[in-house]
Amino acid sequence: MLRRRIRSALLVDFDNLISKFGAPFCDRVENWLNWLEDGGFDPGGPKREFLLKRVYWFTDNDSNRPFFAKHGIDVTVTRAVKNKEKASSADFDITIDAVEMSYKIKKLDEVIILSFDSDFLTVLNHLQVKDIEVVGMAYGQDRPAKAFRRLVDRVIEKEEFDIAMRYVRPKRGFFGGAIEQQQEQLPERPAPRAQAPKPPAPRQPAPPQRDRPVRPTFDLNAAASLAAEAAASAPSAYLSKRFVTRALEKVEGFSTKGGDPWLGCGSYELMIERFAKINPKLSVGRVASGALALIYRGASEAA
Repeated sequence: MLRRRIRSALLVDFDNLISKFGAPFCDRVENWLNWLEDGGFDPGGPKREFLLKRVYWFTDNDSNRPFFAKHGIDVTVTRAVKNKEKASSADFDITIDAVEMSYKIKKLDEVIILSFDSDFLTVLNHLQVKDIEVVGMAYGQDRPAKAFRRLVDRVIEKEEFDIAMRYVRPKRGFFGGAIEQQQEQLPERPAPRAQAPKPPAPRQPAPPQRDRPVRPTFDLNAAASLAAEAAASAPSAYLSKRFVTRALEKVEGFSTKGGDPWLGCGSYELMIERFAKINPKLSVGRVASGALALIYRGASEAA
């Protein structure tokens, strides 16, 4: 059975990436685009179907339009709104478009932002709260990059994208129709002879009654501390259910299903409300959709 492709949107900050990769970024659009579609950043995962592909650049880079239009990538020419010479408004435009498409594109599963700019952390978190997975890029070991890696669902490292620009999609083979298999003809067996009925077997004693399973106990204090530690990378942000779930995978016995889901609390909402009562660094807020979300308040606010 074929796996469903992830419905994704691709937003590319051209000015940011051309400074890292140079001319090959334009010359090899087909290579890195195929790499993204084939899920090169998500080993073992499904492929992507891009519902939208868009690149953002300043007017001086418009000569590169044929390289991207050839592969169905829309172009948005940004304006110079910053003090730096030739600096564009790409980060603002990408942020606005990402938020708008989260409402306009139905059944959007994922948004990929190709940029090493950590300013996109807030908009990616907004998408996560709407249950849209996010993919970003990271480079180096500074604090913003480390925080970015912890928050996004999947990250593309600079070294990985270097490989992506040399990616060649494997050729697919052609398969014929189903091969008819002939079943082996077994020799006919003679009909079995009638046998006298066997005497009834003696009744076995009933097995001893098993004790009812003991309901497991969970260390909610440790779990709340673990959630707060992970949430510290995105202070004051509404954390997505997926983000919190990923942070709790190390807790022994943690499960979202079964007889004792969500650390015995029964639901995600009840669990994060317990966390907020246990750990003063955490609180619970309600997002626009009405759902509850965990928020990291920090030591200063908690005091």
